[in-house]
Amino acid sequence: MRSKSCKRRAEGWRKYYIEAASKGAATAGEGEDLSIESVNDAVECAKEKYNDKLLFQLNAKSQVKDNPFMHPKVVWDALQWLATTYYGFRMSEGDQPDKPRCVHSEGL
Repeated sequence: MRSKSCKRRAEGWRKYYIEAASKGAATAGEGEDLSIESVNDAVECAKEKYNDKLLFQLNAKSQVKDNPFMHPKVVWDALQWLATTYYGFRMSEGDQPDKPRCVHSEGL
């Protein structure tokens, strides 16, 4: 049963991110002058900027360097969202009015 709960929670966060991204609210630090031209650039910038909030543990299937993904800025936006919004929700104590419903109901 724990597996179902984890999947529901992950799906809830995924939907929350997609909704925030579609409203343009997922991008943090838009005014920054960063050159994100590859997935590797996005990951390296995130490692540098958010080293206290993100931990990268790549497995044998992970491909960061020479990753063919055509939208590396989307990767950067997602990593920023994880390090700011998601991290903030996870580390905050008490309820926050913007917290997604899936988080309230799951007690995260």
